[in-house]
Amino acid sequence: MQLSNQDFQVQKDSRKGCLILHGFGGNLVELSPIVEELKNKNFNLFGRNYPGHDVYVEQMPYSTWHDWLQSAKESYLELKKYCDEVNIIAFSAGSLLAVQLANEFDINKIVFLSPFIMLNKSLSFYLPDELAVKIKMLFSKHSKRKGVCLFDKSYEKEASTLVFNQTFNMKSLLSLIELVQKTKPLIKGIRNKALVFHSIKDEIANFKGGRYLYNQLASTNKEFVELNKSKHCILLDFERDFVIKKVMEFIENE
Repeated sequence: MQLSNQDFQVQKDSRKGCLILHGFGGNLVELSPIVEELKNKNFNLFGRNYPGHDVYVEQMPYSTWHDWLQSAKESYLELKKYCDEVNIIAFSAGSLLAVQLANEFDINKIVFLSPFIMLNKSLSFYLPDELAVKIKMLFSKHSKRKGVCLFDKSYEKEASTLVFNQTFNMKSLLSLIELVQKTKPLIKGIRNKALVFHSIKDEIANFKGGRYLYNQLASTNKEFVELNKSKHCILLDFERDFVIKKVMEFIENE
């Protein structure tokens, strides 16, 4: 399967759509396999890389959660022009944007992939996330990427060439932590049908955060799927076929 990091808009003879939201410091390549699958179905699709996540430069440009949320809102409104029903498929930090959108707009179903609610403790040195990031900022404005987070090496080389930046902007990461704090109180008001995936071996987003999200959701129709053979980028890792199948069943079934 060919991977892509480019913005896309796909229109079909349908009134149903899917909005695709990627994670922090990444881009749409993280969701490329599910996008390719959706293109074969009768769904309108829209995906856009957020500001600060859309240019090939070595150091990640500074942007804030306000920029990412505004981009997500614009994408939703564009998709809504030709859709009566909009579903969201969100990866990592995109899950926070999905909650924000569901709190404000009419959303049908939500898929949360490796939702970012808190840092893996190995990254935060077992400190509160905000404090850990602020301490790191004392030493550097950027943190070097360590490649794409996969066990499966078959996609790693190609995916790595499609990453726009070789660092994470620490000030932007601090903004992400602020978005977490602003979004967590909203989760308990989300009643949408929801499907949550998280791997116990995720080394970026704490698995406990995925559980927290699932438990806080007010939906009476929700499912949590625990993975154990994947790292953070679950749509590019060993369990991708299983994840894609489950997502498609969830999106397509009434």
